[in-house]
Amino acid sequence: MKRGFVFLLLLLTCGLASAQTTDCASLTHQALELSGFNQSIDHMTEMMSSDEFMQQMSGRQNSEEFLAVFKPLLEKEFNGELLRKELQNRVAARCNPEQMGQAVQRLQTPFIARMLALEAVVNTPEGQKKLKRYINIARTVPPTDDRMDALDALDDSTGSSDFAADSTIAILRGMMTGAGAPPEIMAQIQVHRKDIKLQMQNTIELSMSITYHGVTRPELHEYAKELAAEPLKGFYAQVKKAFVEIMEERSRAMGQGLKKALMPHTT
Repeated sequence: MKRGFVFLLLLLTCGLASAQTTDCASLTHQALELSGFNQSIDHMTEMMSSDEFMQQMSGRQNSEEFLAVFKPLLEKEFNGELLRKELQNRVAARCNPEQMGQAVQRLQTPFIARMLALEAVVNTPEGQKKLKRYINIARTVPPTDDRMDALDALDDSTGSSDFAADSTIAILRGMMTGAGAPPEIMAQIQVHRKDIKLQMQNTIELSMSITYHGVTRPELHEYAKELAAEPLKGFYAQVKKAFVEIMEERSRAMGQGLKKALMPHTT
């Protein structure tokens, strides 16, 4: 009888674990779609595979040989579909179904959905063209101080500038680690984090001023409060942590590939 009870308990535990895993996978997928994170990954990988980006890389290296190696490695390691799957799997593996369910519900509230829709427009090709055009105008005629205060608060709540800096550092660190950079070079990367963040912060906040054009200052402050509170705070923290980890791992693999392809072979 005791053995039968233990067996029944094991079956029940396995069933609950399986259900939780299924819930987490489904809820995480919904949250990544609703939040626009999947769309952002697609936009990032499209930008990285564009002719404009490749021309910039070619100009920096001034080497057709480098580009012939760089492009296929980039397309392999930063494949949009694979990145989305990897991010979903990693976030789902750490998720709490109840908390993720709450995040999904919050992302679908009218106010949050409206703000996310504004953000989604920027990731379209037309939105990017408009963004580039208006950023140049905004540099000449910047937003008012009151508006910038609201955008500063939103940046603090979203952690957008910190996330951009951490992602950039992760890519640099991963690439250099994979390529076998010496320790003194590696040590310099984190030292420049503050400078990297400051360089990005101005552009990010100008982008926000265009993205949320027509949104009132009270609404910006309300959005900042929503993002700084649970369940969205925890959800975005999980996603950003997983994304930065993936960027560093992929960049390390790319650095290793570049080193293997470009370093002279010794006999």
